[in-house]
Amino acid sequence: MAQTSEEKMKLAMQLAEEGKFNESNKHLIDLYSTNYMRDLVCYNLSVNYFYMKNYIKAEKFATESIKMNSSYALQATVIKGKCLSINRKYYDEEELYQKMIQKYPKEFLLHNLLGYNYIKQSKTDKAEEEFQKSVKLNPFGSEAHLALGNINKDKELLINSLLCYYYFLMTEPNTTRTLEIVRKIGEEMNFKETDRVIAQKTSKPENLSKEENDLIWAMLFINSLKTTKLTDENKIPEMKTFVENSKSLITNITESIETFEGFYEEFYVQFFSKMLKDNMLNEFLYYSLINIYEDLSESIHGVTKDKMLKFADFLETNTKNE
Repeated sequence: MAQTSEEKMKLAMQLAEEGKFNESNKHLIDLYSTNYMRDLVCYNLSVNYFYMKNYIKAEKFATESIKMNSSYALQATVIKGKCLSINRKYYDEEELYQKMIQKYPKEFLLHNLLGYNYIKQSKTDKAEEEFQKSVKLNPFGSEAHLALGNINKDKELLINSLLCYYYFLMTEPNTTRTLEIVRKIGEEMNFKETDRVIAQKTSKPENLSKEENDLIWAMLFINSLKTTKLTDENKIPEMKTFVENSKSLITNITESIETFEGFYEEFYVQFFSKMLKDNMLNEFLYYSLINIYEDLSESIHGVTKDKMLKFADFLETNTKNE
């Protein structure tokens, strides 16, 4: 008995899951020739060819899926963008994301993709703008906070960087990247050249915005932190000092800024200001670090189930999409 198109589709997808991409493609090409669910077929062909490292065919079928304006257009955009990037066609990749953003302006993923494309082209300022747009569209998406933290760290704008990193820890508290960011925060806590950086950044004060001036001078708070030593086991900052420094940094930065102007103050500083006003700093640190430090309750006291539920309510209220 001949297979139905639906049965062929299910089999093709099952074979792909098993890594049998050639066999899967035979069924998909069959379905492609009959015009059955062409958008889905094209998308799955693009994925299969991508894993087979046939980037020309992957790009071809991804392009066809995108042109159909189907529900698979965004996934197909990711595949096509990866193909273009692998082949170092960065301008074509940029153009792809810009066109898709015009169609889907509220899709934060597209802004992240364009941001990383700009980084590959050394267009850091443009990359920063795209990640900021992503944050506004999806405040609890970890990727943009991480990217902004790294961009600002490279610029030696350490307060901007720390604000982004702390927020990232809250959005992604239990991955290998969490450990990496805790280490980076520890490095910034131990930074010994804040005076040099401040002098360089403020050499022409007339060119600084209010936000830039605030956050550059706030780097002085780093000088008052205790030196954080690394643990022998997994080379992360020692817990007690890290927690004490974190409380000091977040409190001092937030309390030093009374009015909010510019992206970093309006998003990050204002968020932490509300958090301090609601006495949620302990809960924030507990939520963000509990998967890193097993004995966290030794350094953060008084965290209860009721307080964590209030913190969850606080997050729901203060991390809504734009």
